[in-house]
This record gives sequence, C-alpha cells and structure tokens, in this order.
Amino acid sequence: MKYVILVACTCLVLIAGCRKITEVPNTGLSGIWELTRIEANLSQNYPAGNGNLLKFSDDSSYQTYTNGTLIKSGRFSIMYDTTVAAATCTTLSGIKFSSRIIYDSAYSSPKTFSNISGNTLTVVSAGCFALDDGSISYYTKM
Repeated sequence: MKYVILVACTCLVLIAGCRKITEVPNTGLSGIWELTRIEANLSQNYPAGNGNLLKFSDDSSYQTYTNGTLIKSGRFSIMYDTTVAAATCTTLSGIKFSSRIIYDSAYSSPKTFSNISGNTLTVVSAGCFALDDGSISYYTKM
C-alpha cells in the first residue's frame, strides 16, 4: 500500500511540475532597436547613434551590440508570460507586460519581459527592484 501511495504522489508531483510553454509569434519585434534609456538603481539616457542595439529577425535570430560591437547572437522565441510583478517584486504601472523573450532556448534563465508600443520597445530584466536588481530599458525602432 505504501508503494502505491509513493508512486501516486510521485506521479502527481511530475504532472504538477510540467507546464505548457506557449510560444507566440514575434509580431512587431523584428527590426533594429536602439537603446535610448535605462531605468535601474540609477537612470541614464543614451543619445542617438550610441551603438547599443538589439536586432531581431523574422527567422528568429537576434544580435546584441554594445557601443557598435557585436556582443551576442543566436536564436530567440517569444512566450506568453504575465509574471512580471512576481519576477520584479513590484507592480510596473502604465505598461502591460505579457511577452517574455527567450534567448537561445534558455527557459530557466532570468526572465526578460517586453512590450512594444508604437516605435518603442520596453524591456524589463527580471530581478527584485526592491533590492536594486531589476532594470527597465527603452529602445526606439530605427
């Protein structure tokens, strides 16, 4: 009887631990985005032509540049995720985040949330804002 209960409990834990990952199209994300502002522990504005870029392609490839130098490239996907408040320890007013960018299939990496409004891409890097660990980056489409 103990064996049956143990097997049943193990199955329940395995089933509960599985979650469906819902990927969504990268509508509107494709293109070149230039960093204009970062809000974190300290805020900083960036002038046009600063070379801090995010490039997203329709074929789900990406490139990140810092001061005009390629830093990282690979594949990305977008998934539906509304846990920004839990991931940042705060409620971000004014912007609704329901999309998460997954770089290089690293689903367990710290979360990166995104929102596109007009020509502005807002990216929230998860981390507890109360501990000065999170940041919000604003990009303008080029």
